[in-house]
Amino acid sequence: MNPYKKFIILTLFLPMPFLVIIVLFLYLYDPLQVYHKPYFRETTFFQLSGHSRWQSKGIIDFYDFDSIIMGSSMLMGTNVFEAESKLGGKWVNLTMPGSGLSDKKVVLHYALQHKALKDIIVSFDWFTETRDRDTSKFDYLYDDNPINDMKVYYDFKFVACALMWSKNPKCVGDQNDYRQIFREPSHITKQSVLDGAKEWFSKEYNQGAEKKILERLENLEKYPFNPIPHEIDYEKHKNYLYDNIIILAKNNPHTTFHLVIPAHTRMTYRLQVEVDDFYLYKNVLRYFVFLSKDISNIKIYGFDDLDYADNLGNYFDSTHYNDDMNSMQLDAIATQTHIVTSENIDAYLDTMEQKIYEYDIELPARIWKEIKESQ
Repeated sequence: MNPYKKFIILTLFLPMPFLVIIVLFLYLYDPLQVYHKPYFRETTFFQLSGHSRWQSKGIIDFYDFDSIIMGSSMLMGTNVFEAESKLGGKWVNLTMPGSGLSDKKVVLHYALQHKALKDIIVSFDWFTETRDRDTSKFDYLYDDNPINDMKVYYDFKFVACALMWSKNPKCVGDQNDYRQIFREPSHITKQSVLDGAKEWFSKEYNQGAEKKILERLENLEKYPFNPIPHEIDYEKHKNYLYDNIIILAKNNPHTTFHLVIPAHTRMTYRLQVEVDDFYLYKNVLRYFVFLSKDISNIKIYGFDDLDYADNLGNYFDSTHYNDDMNSMQLDAIATQTHIVTSENIDAYLDTMEQKIYEYDIELPARIWKEIKESQ
């Protein structure tokens, strides 16, 4: 045989037995439970904050539930046991931090194909997006091809963990209950708007990480809250909303979709940080309410007409509210209150916008100035 050909053959085929052994170990070890429940170790799960897009497949395939909490990080504080006591059913929290509707659809579509679901709570955020996010890092887990699922383990960490059959939480997770894999509840203190703002700014996170907010507080005159009317391509929004939420509801009439609109702080609205185009936001929300008004298994809940968002003390960073809001959302679903409909959407948006205009933006600006001067 030609030495060159012999070298090529040896180079290609000698590693094969080792690769087969590694793949076999990964299949048996299966820390994300993509293929099966754990062998020869305790059943543990990764926390949602880091692995939710990958962890959810095994939970859907191998564990029992009939209702899902599927949010961005705005629903990570929703307690499944509280949901069960208020709403009935058996709940699981599959929240994916940072997810838009197109991310959520990948997992929800798969879950609806494999479970008879009664209720799904969805955080209805980033609904003004009109482009699907890149889901290629995890969507292959939710197709009909089990072979490509092994890609999730093409990572040195997982290979090393499998070869050592490690039980280290970094390899297999440290959560014991698949239904409640979420962050620790945030501390809630009832206080005045002034004290709430002082506490918010006193936290190291908000002094160091919220640069965009702090810069705008220092230059308020450059960032007036003045939603400017402009042309909106409603067809584009219709297609996005239909493809990522409406079609799920229409194809699953026996499942109720509870869409919760996250309540951002008035400060971030005034500074146009969380929502930088309020005119687009309110008009797309109104448009969706009318698009879905005849779909009986879609219900929309809003809390921006309450005083809650006036108090920064109700938030532990610029985006995320305390867990009492998650409880309020469950209460609203249980009592069928705070529902936004085609009949009340205009009044709801008018109240919300008025509260944003009336918010005393000078208060946080003054507190931040005092903190800076004292440093």
